[in-house]
Amino acid sequence: LTGRDGQEHAFTAGENVKAEPGDGGRRRFVAEVKGAVSLSGDTIQVRPVYTVSGDIDYNTGNLDLPTDIEVSGSVRSGFTVRAGGTVTVGGSIEPGAQVHARGDVVAAKGIFGEATKVVALGNVTTKFVQNSTVMAHGDITSGAYIVHGRVRAGGFVRVESGGGGRGGSIIGGEVIAAKGVEARLIGSGEGD
Repeated sequence: LTGRDGQEHAFTAGENVKAEPGDGGRRRFVAEVKGAVSLSGDTIQVRPVYTVSGDIDYNTGNLDLPTDIEVSGSVRSGFTVRAGGTVTVGGSIEPGAQVHARGDVVAAKGIFGEATKVVALGNVTTKFVQNSTVMAHGDITSGAYIVHGRVRAGGFVRVESGGGGRGGSIIGGEVIAAKGVEARLIGSGEGD
């Protein structure tokens, strides 16, 4: 394979970013706050990040912030997280918890429970969805399975093949995607 030459691309400074002259007539972009860098079209922006070391529980209470939120643990049963940006959860989103994000939602260890609800104006990425409501304006990606979920995406719903025998499966529930559904197995055999 032969490589292709890159193309010059002009970027602009957005929220919390300052453009300065750089070497060789190029511009240099400097963050004005600590946070998460993102690119929206041709605009570079930095959003502040609120970090929680541990779980969202009685020690933290519910969160409602205009920033990105990073949680190293889980969102425990009955608690709510609302973010003006992306919500990243290192653990799981447990029964009865609610997560609402103007950006993406990432739940590393899964989303489960009858009264659990996750809503993102961006994408949702998680290990699995079980008995929960998950809605995204963009795509929803599950690394293992969706079982008895109420899942709606403005983009694609993708279920990857991780997670043992159920890997790549959508079983029960309701899955609606504007652009399509991708899974190894949809439905279940007799008696499952």
